[in-house]
Amino acid sequence: FSLLKRIGILALSFSIVLPLCSRAASAGTQPLTADIVCEDFAPFFSHSLPVDGMVGEIVREAYKDSGVAIRFSYVPYARALTYLKEGKYPVHVGTSAVFSEGEKSAMIIRPFMRIRWRLFTYGKPAPEFKALADLKALQIGSYIGAFDTALYRKAGLQPFEQSSMDALLKMLHYGRVDAVSIVDMAFYAKAKQLYPNESDQFKASAPVFQTDGSVMFSKKHPDGEKLSLIFEKGLAELKRSGRLRQIVERYYGGKVPPNTLY
Repeated sequence: FSLLKRIGILALSFSIVLPLCSRAASAGTQPLTADIVCEDFAPFFSHSLPVDGMVGEIVREAYKDSGVAIRFSYVPYARALTYLKEGKYPVHVGTSAVFSEGEKSAMIIRPFMRIRWRLFTYGKPAPEFKALADLKALQIGSYIGAFDTALYRKAGLQPFEQSSMDALLKMLHYGRVDAVSIVDMAFYAKAKQLYPNESDQFKASAPVFQTDGSVMFSKKHPDGEKLSLIFEKGLAELKRSGRLRQIVERYYGGKVPPNTLY
């Protein structure tokens, strides 16, 4: 009886230990995840678009065959920046121009294209200017708290701020502002959606601001640097093969403007 009892205890021990070992082994083989935090900003990145928009497609192509899983988390713009700075998420997509030099030192920045803000008008020519001061007579609509909005205010302009692109375009369409300041590719996509038969009524100025469009990795997150190295290798191949240009061209709706890609 004593021997049978010992065998029973031993069997029970194995029944407990083996599942624990199995779970530990499976945890060790979980795929690396590029957990990307950003705001919803179509067509660059949006939960409403296939593969999360243009950047989603670029990221997936860059990580293809690497075993890295991709996940987008959409939060308000300011919160996305905070999460990256604090290292709560390993990856953010947008522009590094909104971060201070000290904040950038805690990141790895991988630029892939140049982002251009333009002034768009409806039913009249776009404004010409040499400096922001030349625009003071205009009523300009822009995003609340956005990169360009801060620069307009710094130059002494008082833009009319809105929280969505839909609201900005409707303000412009109804004549409540003279122009709106929006990233060109995003404007073209939204104008085509809201006013598909009026595209010839919208006019674009020369670029007002230009910044980098980048995938940024937090050094404070344990996976940030590893994800950055894998992405850098994949991005280099997309550039070499011409695949990056093909993706961006499709979202631009035609030929990519000169000096857009890095």
